Parts: sequence; C-alpha cells; structure tokens
Amino acid sequence: GWDPAIAVGPAGTVYAAFMVARGSRSYPVVDISADHGQSFPTVSSLVPPGKNNWGDREFIAIGRHGAIYVTWDYGPHNLTAQDFVCSPNGSCSFVAGDVNAVLQKSTDGGKSWSKIIPISPGFPGSGADSAPVIVEPSGRLDVLYQGYQILNPRTLKFGVAHQFFTASTNGGWTWSRPVRVGPAGLWMNTTEWWIDGSLARDSAGNLYASWDSQSGGHDIGWLAFSTTSGRTWSAPVRVTARSFPAMRLVQVLGGAPGIVYVGLLTNGVQCGSVPCYAQYLRAYSIRTGWLTQLIRVSRNFGNALVWPGDTIGLSLLPAGTAGGQRVAVSWGSAIGGRHANSQVWATVVSSMP
Repeated sequence: GWDPAIAVGPAGTVYAAFMVARGSRSYPVVDISADHGQSFPTVSSLVPPGKNNWGDREFIAIGRHGAIYVTWDYGPHNLTAQDFVCSPNGSCSFVAGDVNAVLQKSTDGGKSWSKIIPISPGFPGSGADSAPVIVEPSGRLDVLYQGYQILNPRTLKFGVAHQFFTASTNGGWTWSRPVRVGPAGLWMNTTEWWIDGSLARDSAGNLYASWDSQSGGHDIGWLAFSTTSGRTWSAPVRVTARSFPAMRLVQVLGGAPGIVYVGLLTNGVQCGSVPCYAQYLRAYSIRTGWLTQLIRVSRNFGNALVWPGDTIGLSLLPAGTAGGQRVAVSWGSAIGGRHANSQVWATVVSSMP
C-alpha cells in the first residue's frame, strides 16, 4: 500500500484510505473503524471495472450524514516507463499518460461505491492528478487538482501544470467549470515528484490553496485564498522568501475565521556544504498578512539524499492551558547519518495565533 490518507466522520468513525496494486489493477482501499482506530473490521475496495489500469494518490472526505468521498488519479490504461521521470532522491513524476482526477462515493458505509466520475475535463486523458477534496457544511464538494497541458493528444505528452479549483453541488455527479488558481506564469514542471496542491477551509468558510511553482528554474511556495467560495482567488502570496531549485512541499490547514496555517517541508536548507530537509510552519491572516515567520519545527535536519515521502500532515488540536492554537505537524525525514532510512516524525506546535 502507499499514499495513506485519513478522515473522521461526524459520529467519530475513522476512515483510513490508501492505494494498493492487486493483480492487474491499482485502486484505493478504505478501512473503517468504529472504535477510534483500535480495530478496522470493515475493508472496502474501490476496484475499477477494467484490467491494467493506472491508479495513484487518493484523498478522502466524509459528509455530515456519513457519505464517503474518495478522489484519486485514475487512467483506463497503465502507464509505461516512458511516461515517468524518477528522481534518484525522491519519487516519480508524470511526463505523459491518460491520468485523470476522478471521484467515487459511498452512501452505505462502504458496502458499495458509485461508478468512477470524472472531475477534470477531458476524460479519459485530461492530464490531471492530485485532487484533495473537502466537504462544505452545505454538502458541496470542493476539489483542487493539478492539471497538465496536453501537448499531443495522440501520445498524451504533458506540458506545464497549474492548480485548478472546481466544486459540485450534487454529490459529485457534475462539476463546475475549473478556475485556475494563480496566474499562467506560475507553473509546475514535469519533474516535480512530490504531491503538489493542498486545499483547506477555515471556520468562516474561506478557502485556501497552496502549491509550489518551478517557473524559470526557481521553486517557490505559494498561498492563495478565496472569500467567494472558490469563484475568485486572491493574488498568490509567497510562502518562501528564497527562490532556487529545491523541493517545496506546501500544505494548508484552516483555522479561526480568516486564519490559515501553512506547513512547508523543503530540502532548500544548507547543512554545511550540502542541502538537507527541514519542516516549517507559519500562520497567515486574510486581514493582516503573515502573522509569523517560518518556524522550524523539526529539531534535526534530514538527509537530502533520502526520499522523505510525498506529503506532510497538519491538524488542529484543542487549545492548551497557556492559550493560543495548537497545531499537530507530521513529516518524513531521514535522521541519523547518511545511511539512515526515512522515518515519520511528529510534534505539536503550541501558542500559534
């Protein structure tokens, strides 16, 4: 299994999702726990109808009445070695292929699932992947996906990519016209191997998107927000001050009205003469701008030659006795010398705005 994701339903049910490859098919699995994660007796597989498909990176969200929504990267045909570029110190990225952002849902606790529903226009070769999903209190579904230009409709060769926002008001059956987040000049290339694009909502309903661009050979982390339910987006706000080739994995977590927490895992840190990984956190206000500088939350630096994983984790915790917001952060990093494997680390950052 790979690419785990987790969600908690309104009744406290825990849903753990991940990808598997079984025989000639790749697809998401959702394990369900009614005892706070002590056991997962319900195992629900979203097996696609055809063999030799492509499947990758699922996201999961739960509606207020218990409906389960899973987005994932699906292609009717499996990708070949020519469709990838793999980093010696990371994961792989797409350069071509019939990849698409799709959704499946279950309204009976995972006993059955809907058909595969395209989210990104151009199915079955839309060039879209990585589609985080959230459920609004109204039941509307919000998705931010990474969409690559299709340069050749026959070979499905990719150009550059941008982030696109779309929404569904009928349970995912149809989707609004995608809105590009950020200007055309801020694009992602085809050698970006980490999971790019993150979507969050604060307690007042404001939306936040984060991503990082490689335009002009400089990797820069960005944040944008929407106060119009995703119809329009702010100009991008820079998360990172320095701009040079590096991995910038940026994710967002909504907080109190107008507040968002931004996590950043990057190997754009120098440990002596070599680059290394570090995990950061900072807070932003729609009204006043950045509330903090980048706060390094990882005590030790990670080996930049060891893949740390493709994602990080952010979650709000109840306020502590000292006041202020507490944010839980998890990330991957190889600590302990050049021969160390990557480990999962976590900490709680207290007294955030």
